Amino acid sequence: MERDSVSLKQMTAAVFAGLFSPISRLLPRQSLLIAGKSCMAAPLFALPPLLLIMLMFIRLMKNRKEGEGLGEVLKTALGRGAGTAAELIFGVWILLYGGFIARSGAERLLSTAYPTGSAALIAAAMLAMTLVSAMGRVRYAIRCSVMLSGLFGAVLALIFITVLPGIKPQYVWPVNAAQSGRILLSALPIVNVISPWVYFGFLGGYVRREEKAARIGTKFHMLILAGVLMLMMCTVGTVGPELIRRQQFPVFAMLRNISSLRAIGSLEPPVVAIWMITDYVFVTLLLLSAAEIFTRVLKLPDRRYAAVPCAAVMFITARAIAPNEFVFMRISERIVPAVNLSLIFAALALALPASELRKKIKEKKRKKGIDKV
Repeated sequence: MERDSVSLKQMTAAVFAGLFSPISRLLPRQSLLIAGKSCMAAPLFALPPLLLIMLMFIRLMKNRKEGEGLGEVLKTALGRGAGTAAELIFGVWILLYGGFIARSGAERLLSTAYPTGSAALIAAAMLAMTLVSAMGRVRYAIRCSVMLSGLFGAVLALIFITVLPGIKPQYVWPVNAAQSGRILLSALPIVNVISPWVYFGFLGGYVRREEKAARIGTKFHMLILAGVLMLMMCTVGTVGPELIRRQQFPVFAMLRNISSLRAIGSLEPPVVAIWMITDYVFVTLLLLSAAEIFTRVLKLPDRRYAAVPCAAVMFITARAIAPNEFVFMRISERIVPAVNLSLIFAALALALPASELRKKIKEKKRKKGIDKV
């Protein structure tokens, strides 16, 4: 029987499309609020911390056995008790984060394409689609996401090509070097929306080992940051900094400025194509990761036994996360970024030294054993 596995390139292709769900929701507005039009330099400042996260992750996963993911690696590094606790913390947060993403996707569609719709129904439909994917083999879900990523990339490239000629240089240039501190801070929202790829390390057991992981990871970050830069340039360059400060979803305002789309008479097709694809891919990966965690921790016989309750918890979270739009935006702009960055950096900062220390102790014991012989 064919092993349920995918290549690292397939995984990064799926993650690329999925990450544009939070990217298109939060950027460029959050970065622009911090540094103004100088935020155009923010992707460059975001590269070092993202590469640091990547290198720490690769180092931590370097000695994993074939078929092991981040969960097994955490247990090896921190010990069974602490590793299981860390895995549970990740699992609970991924469930809450998945519900938040489903709700944010619903709110975004309500605010733009479907103002008379129901947030609960949109979130339920999204989670139902992702559950269907999570009930099958991981490789099928990832390969489906890769195909959708190709469609998303084509739509995104078409938008960029259409918008670029209409960019107003005064909206994006010059970058004020005196604002280097603010530019550095404006990179934090970018790091926040890209770094959650670490959560998909719990699916590492389905990803074949790759000797050139660092090279593939670097190319992935360069490509996604290039996409972020293009999205920021196109949005800020056409909509303008002042209007973006007042817009909840400035990317939609950018789409509205495309004359060829206005000629169609409806903005719903491109909005649905971009946002539904990215939301579907991202929530699918989150649901698969959470189901994998709880299947292992609870020692369930099959991931499908965990997938249904995990999807239910995500739906409950999507409905109950905030009573109104103001509270939801506060959670989106403050609580979620703080938890994401704290959890990822804390886990890597604790697990990596612990893993290195355990390897040194193990090596010393091995050498003592050889000396006694």
